[in-house]
Amino acid sequence: MKSKKSIEEFVGKFNEINEPYINRNFEENAKEFNSIIFRNFTLNLSGTSFDEEDNPKQRKLKLSDTESLLLSENEKIEIKSEDLMRINLKNTPLRSKLLFKDCDFKILKIDLLTEEVIFENCNIEVLNINNHSYSKVGKTLYINGGTINELNIVNSMITNKFYINKNRNEINSICKIEKLNIEKSVFQENFKLHNCEVKELIIDDTDFEKNADFYKSSFLTKTANCFNAINFKKLALFGETHFEGKLIFKYVTFEGMCHFNSAVLDNGLDLEYTNIKENINFYGIKIGNQNNTSQETYRIIKHNFEKLGNKIEANRYHALELTQKRIELKNDKFSDWKERWVFNLHHWSSVHSTNWFRVILWILFVGILTIGFVNIHLIIELIFNPSLFKIEYIFKAWTELCQFIYIGYMENKIKEHPLTFLFNKISLGYLYYQFLMSVRKDTRK
Repeated sequence: MKSKKSIEEFVGKFNEINEPYINRNFEENAKEFNSIIFRNFTLNLSGTSFDEEDNPKQRKLKLSDTESLLLSENEKIEIKSEDLMRINLKNTPLRSKLLFKDCDFKILKIDLLTEEVIFENCNIEVLNINNHSYSKVGKTLYINGGTINELNIVNSMITNKFYINKNRNEINSICKIEKLNIEKSVFQENFKLHNCEVKELIIDDTDFEKNADFYKSSFLTKTANCFNAINFKKLALFGETHFEGKLIFKYVTFEGMCHFNSAVLDNGLDLEYTNIKENINFYGIKIGNQNNTSQETYRIIKHNFEKLGNKIEANRYHALELTQKRIELKNDKFSDWKERWVFNLHHWSSVHSTNWFRVILWILFVGILTIGFVNIHLIIELIFNPSLFKIEYIFKAWTELCQFIYIGYMENKIKEHPLTFLFNKISLGYLYYQFLMSVRKDTRK
């Protein structure tokens, strides 16, 4: 080991050269590391903070090219090699945050936090909280803005708040994450992932014991985004999120309230393997590829709107549920053809009692067909002898159309054609019912 004198000389010279880079941020009550490049950095804090009466120069150390920073209550400064330096500061009763601002990290590893740590607009290639059989992040960790190529939280116990780009009621910069991997971990306090762009997402076998909030984050992978074996024990918030790939919740339990307000799901949603104990609010959700969402998922969404008393949205998802059922029957070779026929008829006529305008078009079409059946001989004659056409035929056709779309019309003109009469009355009876159901869909189902 180097002598105490040589160590002091080294540190004194090191401090003198690098004073502009590290200082004390009194406004934030934080130890600030500004614009520093770290190669392989391990953060392991054990309760150290600064004494207000310390000489400021003694608090300024550039940590470029270091591999480990250990802050403890030991009084020695110990240098083990050119690339490994441990900085142990004097006993300091005042607790404060640790702020890394505009720093670059090649590999950042977090072992133990007993002070709040903030990463402000930092560029991190790899951030690891793992391989410790529940390594402890015991104080709030903030990551605000910046970029992360790979963020791994594996086999870890996060005992305090973990915030990535937390929304602070101001215009936040986007935090860009290439790969977010959370596995076999427990978040005992609130987890927030706000206003982030994530290209690859893996969340597996994880418990969120308090609120889990993904507000305004975008998940840009085209493949499925799978939340697998997750327990959301309190609030689960997906407000204004955007998922380009299909969003799948598999073996997921929502024990508390959940909402997807104004979420955009480009490629569908899968809730078939979820356990929902409280309400989920889907208000304003937009599902792009509706055919890529199952009947059961639509049933769950419909049921939750009904529980919240939102009849308008409940009826809309009831129609989507039936549409998906029709598609499933179509693809099922062993399904009953009569059931398929009824579902198709209901879809074509009114989109399962939700489209009144389509019903009106069908009523007009039935009227036109009835005119054709009743006047079939005249129509055939005009086809072969167009010169016989008279302008008065147009007014006659309009009058007959108004008559034949009225279900109560019982004159001999239509009774003389029994099959046409039967077709007209059955069709109009069914379409009148569909029209009534369509216009009343928003008040009762």
